[in-house]
Amino acid sequence: MRWLLVSHDDNFISKQCGELLEVAGQIVIYNYHHGKSSIQQIKDKINNQKPDRIIVFINEKSSSILFNTINDHLLIPLYIA
Repeated sequence: MRWLLVSHDDNFISKQCGELLEVAGQIVIYNYHHGKSSIQQIKDKINNQKPDRIIVFINEKSSSILFNTINDHLLIPLYIA
């Protein structure tokens, strides 16, 4: 199974989750958006990589500005849907 892990940056939680999936024999694709991904970039990533499952990680430390927090944590799952 192919997993797309989406997070703001390379953090401990996404790294640990990816490692666990890899140990279980899964294919893991990492996407670090740094709060700058557009809807089209996310769609392109999904269409090109063709993941079976997508996990979006929320990381409060990386988004101190309200706009960034909303974009990083709330809109990306909507873009993916």
